[in-house]
Amino acid sequence: MPRNHLLWTPDPVYQRLAKLKGDLGYPSFGALLNALALEHDGSASQKGTPELLLRDTRPFIVAGPSGSGKTTLAKAVLAKWEGPALVFDVGNEYAELPAVKDARDVPFARGGRVRILADPDAAYSEIQGSYLFRDLARSRGPELSKWLVIIEEAHRFAKDPNLKDLILESRKYLGKLLVLSADSSAWDQLAPVVRP
Repeated sequence: MPRNHLLWTPDPVYQRLAKLKGDLGYPSFGALLNALALEHDGSASQKGTPELLLRDTRPFIVAGPSGSGKTTLAKAVLAKWEGPALVFDVGNEYAELPAVKDARDVPFARGGRVRILADPDAAYSEIQGSYLFRDLARSRGPELSKWLVIIEEAHRFAKDPNLKDLILESRKYLGKLLVLSADSSAWDQLAPVVRP
């Protein structure tokens, strides 16, 4: 196995780190080690489970290719979550939840479980998502601390600064944020990454 000249460890440790880096989808050893040391408290080697994701208020990035079980894991978390929930439903995969048009229609004070069904036009859904992420990142009401927010297909919004702000700030005021993405590289320094 070719060695990274910046990472000097005994061969067995290097091989285990290289496997973990590949399995979890980290783009570099630096990103992996940073996540292990600062973000994950050792949980990076674990597969994402509802128990792990609901342990505290940290946001999580659930990363994996299409069909890997990201939505299935998010629905398992939703089933265990006892409070209100909002899903930004890009793929129309949460039909059991009532749909609202945008963040202004979400009953944050009242509670409940709703979804914002993203527009099928990709360009419009990017705008729709950006407004939602901005509104959530700017909101500071105490009622938000009870809410689970799930963002589906987040790789489509990788360049949106409002989503990055939401990920960075969510721990302070949301009950839980799950960001589901085929590619976690845009956020691997912002939140723990788990695989489904």
